[in-house]
Amino acid sequence: MSALPPPTTPFSVADHPWIDVRTGGQYDQVGLRSLFLDAHRIDDLALPQPPAASALLRIAAAITARITGLDDPELTASQWNALRRSRLAEDRFDPDSVHTYFDQHVWDAFDPVRPWLQTPSLRTECDHSTGINAFVPGRPAGHNFAWFSPHGHHTAEPVPTAEALQILLIHHYYGRSGTGTPRTQDGTTSGKQTSGPLRSSVSFHPLGRTLHETLLAGVPAFTGDDQPPGADTCPWEEATPADPQTTRHGPVTWPGRQLRHTSFDDLAAACAAAATADLTPAGRP
Repeated sequence: MSALPPPTTPFSVADHPWIDVRTGGQYDQVGLRSLFLDAHRIDDLALPQPPAASALLRIAAAITARITGLDDPELTASQWNALRRSRLAEDRFDPDSVHTYFDQHVWDAFDPVRPWLQTPSLRTECDHSTGINAFVPGRPAGHNFAWFSPHGHHTAEPVPTAEALQILLIHHYYGRSGTGTPRTQDGTTSGKQTSGPLRSSVSFHPLGRTLHETLLAGVPAFTGDDQPPGADTCPWEEATPADPQTTRHGPVTWPGRQLRHTSFDDLAAACAAAATADLTPAGRP
């Protein structure tokens, strides 16, 4: 794996290791930056929970579009396909493009203002915390029985950050609907929460010979009528912290918000990506 300088933040999802990967019979953990720098050497992700792998592949596909120029809605279909074929022929992601992208955004999981994929305002908008057991799959929360682990209300053990980030991805994409900790916004208090965009759905991802091929094959083509350049942003790219309660029902722009919000309807796009890239597609749950 590529040697990088030590991270300067408490836990950078770009530079601290938290993503399980496999190369042959060797397993390792990398950060997002190394995931792209070494994608041509990595065979596949090796995250232990498939929903976390599905979520990460979507995030990584959006980043892939950014660093390769495949996020340009002004390209014609033939130009876009030609560009992707040229990126595949390069056999690796351009290191300068990778560093430029990761250096311009905030990736700290514990940043007080911009914690990655988290809403810091919950600290003041919720009058109490439900506790970490409600966050970790398999742990009992509230008055539920301890079916899968010995944890309880008084045994809320902390979770390693690498594992917590993978669980965070599961909640973003597959979280349950129902009632959560009450939250007060603009004088209105509600505990209602909606389910993740992939819950009760199928997410299909083509599989390449290397992770580099997998990520390029997983970028969906633009099928919309019109989208101004720069209209699409991922949560970590926005100028101010994004509130999922207010952005969930916004326009589904391509490719960032499409990969962030949609589910089954990108199946055809993923299949077409695999065919165009001349790869062998393999379904993942």
